[in-house]
Amino acid sequence: MAAQRRGEAIKRPGWLLPLVQLLAIGSLAACTVTRFMEGERGTDLSRVTVGAGQQEIEAIVGTPVREWQSAPGIRYRLYSYDEGAPPRSGDAATMVYLDVVSIGLAEVFVAADNARGGHAYKPFHVRSFLAVAYGDDDRAVGIFAGVNEFAVLPDDGRPTGDATGKAKRVP
Repeated sequence: MAAQRRGEAIKRPGWLLPLVQLLAIGSLAACTVTRFMEGERGTDLSRVTVGAGQQEIEAIVGTPVREWQSAPGIRYRLYSYDEGAPPRSGDAATMVYLDVVSIGLAEVFVAADNARGGHAYKPFHVRSFLAVAYGDDDRAVGIFAGVNEFAVLPDDGRPTGDATGKAKRVP
């Protein structure tokens, strides 16, 4: 090879710039695409058990949306909790497409919007209801996950029927 002369431009291979762009897009696309492909976890209900105190349960699921009392004096509280965001492959594919078309700028705009508290391209979280029956001592005597506001719950607050502990639903 001849030594390079002064003032002569260095020739780069034509595939180098597209390779660098592709690597940059790949590193940027990982954030939002991964969030959509994996989904997000919801509220951990593992500590919501029979015998747990009302304050313990409300520290996990928040304040109730409805409260009522059965004839024998069992107090029911209905809570709305976050089940998480299921994986969404369609949204992930859309983000990959936007990342490629915009050469990674879509990720920058999504990150900026999310930093401002916006909701662009945030996974959709599913909300569900949880009914808890409390006795006189404010301790849970029955837990009914996946119920709706019109579920028929037992008067004594204890789950009956199937082994899942779910109450019967009104059609």
